[in-house]
Amino acid sequence: MEKTENNDTIDPSSVFKNSETIETPITITTPPTYLSLFQAAPLAFFLGATVQPATRTDSPPTLYTPQFKYPLPADETFGDEIAALLKRFFFLECLTRTEGIFQYDLLERSFLEDDLPFDLTSTYEKSLSERLECYLEPPADLIEEYSPRWPLTAHVPPEPESIELLPFIVNELGIVRPSRGRTPETVPTQPPANTRFVRSASESDARRPSSSSPSSSSLPDKSAFVVPTVTDESIEHAWFGNNVPQNASKATIEAYQNQLDRDARNDSIEILLVCNDARMLDEHDLLDATYGTRDELPFEIHSEFGVDTAKLADLLTDGGYDFVHYIGHATEDGLRCPDGDLDVRTLESVDVGVFFLNACQSYHQALALTRRGAFGGVSTYSDVANEDAITAGETMARLLNRGFPLRGALEIARQNTGLGDQYLIVGDGSADIAQSEGGAPSIITLKQSKSDAICFSIQSYSTKEFKLGTATESNLPCVEDRHLSPGQTPFATANRQDVQEYLSWNELPIKLDDDLLWNDGITRFDLL
Repeated sequence: MEKTENNDTIDPSSVFKNSETIETPITITTPPTYLSLFQAAPLAFFLGATVQPATRTDSPPTLYTPQFKYPLPADETFGDEIAALLKRFFFLECLTRTEGIFQYDLLERSFLEDDLPFDLTSTYEKSLSERLECYLEPPADLIEEYSPRWPLTAHVPPEPESIELLPFIVNELGIVRPSRGRTPETVPTQPPANTRFVRSASESDARRPSSSSPSSSSLPDKSAFVVPTVTDESIEHAWFGNNVPQNASKATIEAYQNQLDRDARNDSIEILLVCNDARMLDEHDLLDATYGTRDELPFEIHSEFGVDTAKLADLLTDGGYDFVHYIGHATEDGLRCPDGDLDVRTLESVDVGVFFLNACQSYHQALALTRRGAFGGVSTYSDVANEDAITAGETMARLLNRGFPLRGALEIARQNTGLGDQYLIVGDGSADIAQSEGGAPSIITLKQSKSDAICFSIQSYSTKEFKLGTATESNLPCVEDRHLSPGQTPFATANRQDVQEYLSWNELPIKLDDDLLWNDGITRFDLL
């Protein structure tokens, strides 16, 4: 292919000369760059459209349909417009399809229907092109407030090799952005010097007295990090470029490819807990009681203590575990064992699904796991205080146990615990270990009132089973909250007794007056 030095400009004929032409009624022409083609792909996938680079400089990018032509920007704002159209078309199509087989009473429809410049019932009978023309009419500020949260933005290098990423990105209708960013003003630091015990990369730092200062030798190099130019439009921002991302996950194509051979879920989920430091047994004991609280989906929990390098290598390569939770120390060169460090990069492959490396500076080992067979997991790129690591471990375990994907679990943990930015997802942020009960995984937010009433809201997350656009509700009889996932409903007034009874039968994380609470099993949940 002909291209410039930065791999961004393309010769359109070289892209399509070996491809088969598929006749579709909708076409999107793009600026003649790899990035523009990639950015158009999710919208084209949703509409069933053909994508072609504009062949002449006097022919601007355009969305062509049998009903209308919609001009697109030819500059760097092309991606912004494509993302806006994708969100607009998807959301309004979800509302229109409530006139179809599944006639849900969606909150979003009840809020918007009277203000829309078209009738949903008659629009349902129109052709796709006619419906899209209708969807262009409402002003952006009318619909943005009620649109579902987008699950994924993928930051992709604008080069030919990135074409391999597109099937995985468009499967989630991910928004595509270039892998551009800036060096952060600050980098993750070690915990405060008065921290009594640190999960440090070095044994001397881990045991340092409270009056000592952290070792600067283990601090990350500022130049190794990057902050994407856009970090607030989706639940997860997946960085496919080089460097270590902040405010984003580190995605690898191998993590997505590893799941292509994933078998159907087993009757039980195999979990491995490895504790390689006796001073961290508190976290193990919490996890042992947390995983496997669901009778209809039993967990087989295997605990190992003080595992040496040879045995840990065997567990990772031959264990076949759905989830591995490692508690201990790590360095860039390996996971700490009694007889040295196991460098995952020395293993040919691993047989692991999801993982949580709750150890300081475990990022490089997590990256190696995804490139050798794992689907995705959580790691750290700096030192963390042991107390914070215990809280992070328990919170992530509870959320994953309830069916949250990595991206949702980490977001909730960050918002509601002392878990800092030094934790990040490596691999596929949509990876999970269990399916949630009764629909998309959700967190309940409650606000107390002086009366017998209580304010109730539900926030849902999409998963591999319950994708973007799934209709979700709480089944709390006194409120109507069926909505599109991922999303959060406005607060509704509910009877306190009804809420208590609902929470007694539903194992959901609860945010009450800024505290994250848990209701385990069939028991009375006291809101007082």
